[in-house]
Amino acid sequence: GGDVAEMNPVNFGGCAVVAKGEVRSADESYVAHIEAIVDGEVADTIDAPARFYSRTQDLYWNYQLPQDVHTLQLRVLNPEEGAQVVCHRIVVYSSTAKE
Repeated sequence: GGDVAEMNPVNFGGCAVVAKGEVRSADESYVAHIEAIVDGEVADTIDAPARFYSRTQDLYWNYQLPQDVHTLQLRVLNPEEGAQVVCHRIVVYSSTAKE
């Protein structure tokens, strides 16, 4: 997985996307504010807690995209010393059959 702070935009073809990951911090009260940018536009701002029992394994998801080529970038709005937002993988869904 890669640190979101160093994440370049990811291109994908499909109609839905899920960014799987986690927030790591010794301070369990830390909540990362993550901006999801799809096709150059801010699509959502997500609150992602470091506390294991309070978080989801999905940093961002969007199941309402038109079938096309898209770009996804995640940006941490409130980086904190010793904290890391990690994107393990990007899952892409398509409405067309893979050839």
